[in-house]
Amino acid sequence: MLSIVKPFIPLAALATLAGAMGFAPKIGPIVLGAAVLAALLPMSHTGWTPGPREAVRAAFEAIAPGPGARLPLLVIGLFLVVCGLSLFWVPEANFALARTVRLLGFFLVAVLYGLIFARAGGVPGRFLRPMAWLAVAGFALAGLCMALSFALIVPGKVSPDGFVNRAVVVFSLSVFAFSAYIWAADWPRALKSGLTALVVTCGFALSLSSNSQTSTMALGFGLLAVLVFGFAAPGLRRLLVWTAAGSGLAMPLLICAVEALPKSLFSAAFFQHSSALDRLAIWRSYLVLVRERPLLGWGLEGSRNFDPALLSSPVTAAQAAHFSTHPHNAFLQMWTDLGLAGALAFCALVVLLGLRIEKTRAESRAPIYGLFVGIVATSAISHGAFQSWWMASMAILIVSVFPLADPEDRT
Repeated sequence: MLSIVKPFIPLAALATLAGAMGFAPKIGPIVLGAAVLAALLPMSHTGWTPGPREAVRAAFEAIAPGPGARLPLLVIGLFLVVCGLSLFWVPEANFALARTVRLLGFFLVAVLYGLIFARAGGVPGRFLRPMAWLAVAGFALAGLCMALSFALIVPGKVSPDGFVNRAVVVFSLSVFAFSAYIWAADWPRALKSGLTALVVTCGFALSLSSNSQTSTMALGFGLLAVLVFGFAAPGLRRLLVWTAAGSGLAMPLLICAVEALPKSLFSAAFFQHSSALDRLAIWRSYLVLVRERPLLGWGLEGSRNFDPALLSSPVTAAQAAHFSTHPHNAFLQMWTDLGLAGALAFCALVVLLGLRIEKTRAESRAPIYGLFVGIVATSAISHGAFQSWWMASMAILIVSVFPLADPEDRT
């Protein structure tokens, strides 16, 4: 019985997250922890006799890191070391310490969940069709939860508040994860295309109902990536992954390049009727922090509610007014909080995740690349890099496609 249930666990966790976050966007870490406990049960059932010690040993043997997991674990370890060392110079040590402990616990749980399914490899073909049906049903349930959230949390308003917007972003990104299962099933191409179109339409409909453009942009960038990566040769796909990570590493330079554009460009309707101008102002302010401490940064979460008095030279009132709870750009936050060292480790993780997509089933590869680009694009324009709900949600979305690994490729 457990051998039948095991392949469905990651997708069930994904469907649960997408649905539950319609009512409680911050539930991501709880779902992630529950998913790990659920995944450990079928991995350890063979050792359940005569006692729990053998069960634990069997579980650890099942999730022992293989050759392909060692490098990501090393990079994660280096990243956590940088976070820990930054506590020695962070302005508010107490808050940073609490965040570091939470971050360490999150990474342990996320890595454990990822190793379970990375070690297990791809699921047998006979499970793909029922998993695809579960994906469609889960997405429909999640969409219903989103719609109910609009009605129950903010009755009488056309758009939901920022609390629900978080759930809509995750729902929009889950379009690609669910679509990957649809294309993995042995259905006629017309049925796959129709279901995918329905999923994408629902995602866009809910994202357009949000008063934030983040979810719409995530979907747009993801769909563009599906087209580009779907037709690109393997070498070009790898180059594009490196380009995405390199763009994140060069984020301070990219922001400076945007600042150098003609001012008349910013009078366009897109900038005047969106939060783009405000976002650019926030990024411009945090560049001051990067310039002052480019190598090691200000410490983990040092960018949170930053005090301009800590700078060696005064800043303008306009710049000080745009110091927010975070820079609204994960790559810029890595530069601000952890400097070049943290940005390098973070972008190395992005590369390792992106390159791993080549190990998945060919028919599901394009939607997974869409998920990858959608997450990277969203990280670059919104949300704090160390917000627990965001990290847990992205971790669930990423590891949910691990069962779609190519059974023939065990590297």
